[in-house]
Amino acid sequence: INIEERSIPLKNIQDIKYTASLLGRMLGYGNLDVESAGQEDSEAMVNVGRAAPFRAAIFEAMEHYGDDDYPG
Repeated sequence: INIEERSIPLKNIQDIKYTASLLGRMLGYGNLDVESAGQEDSEAMVNVGRAAPFRAAIFEAMEHYGDDDYPG
């Protein structure tokens, strides 16, 4: 069984596109496409559970990036 992991530093994330089918929204999953600085292609995250709240948490962390007192 193969596995591939990639990471994008929080400071390099430019945008995160969220898509979900009707069934995905009903069951609480969706797809995220992460666009980063310096990359031509986005990184696809497919069938992510709670994708919309996860996306919101990433944007919140981006907003507070570098804040010493941010608990996240």
